[in-house]
Amino acid sequence: MFDLAHIHVMIVHLPIIGTALAVLPLFWWIYKKDATIQLVGLVLMGVSLIGLPIAMGTGEETFEKFMTGSILPDLDSAGSHYALLHYQAAETVSKIGYIALVIVAGQIFFWNKKFKYKKALLVVTTAINLLLIVGFSYVGYLGWQIRHPEFRADTTQWITAPTLAK
Repeated sequence: MFDLAHIHVMIVHLPIIGTALAVLPLFWWIYKKDATIQLVGLVLMGVSLIGLPIAMGTGEETFEKFMTGSILPDLDSAGSHYALLHYQAAETVSKIGYIALVIVAGQIFFWNKKFKYKKALLVVTTAINLLLIVGFSYVGYLGWQIRHPEFRADTTQWITAPTLAK
């Protein structure tokens, strides 16, 4: 059955990949100084951050379902630990994402207005975007560890190569 956990797993890719893609035009703007490139970068960043409230809302319910055993198969102890780390990291990084969303929305809304610190604000936005790329990537990495024990650094001793018959 399709539920919020499925939506969470699908939508979380939007902020992770979207912010990584948005940094390209934002950096390109520094080189070219073209207003259209600025706007493209801001719109990409804004669209990617719109997925953040959806990911956070569905993530809370998914976390609760994992912890109560509603999602099968049950998590192993390492998976439960990674789920908690993933939840805590997402809570922290999302605060920065919400601030960035407000800044980007303001920049897009007042795009045609002239104000003194427009370029400086765009540089700040680019810096925040770089911070979000690192943060979202880490949150995604922790989320990946929940259901993929074969990639956990601390459990690789349990993975053995198959023996071949001679």
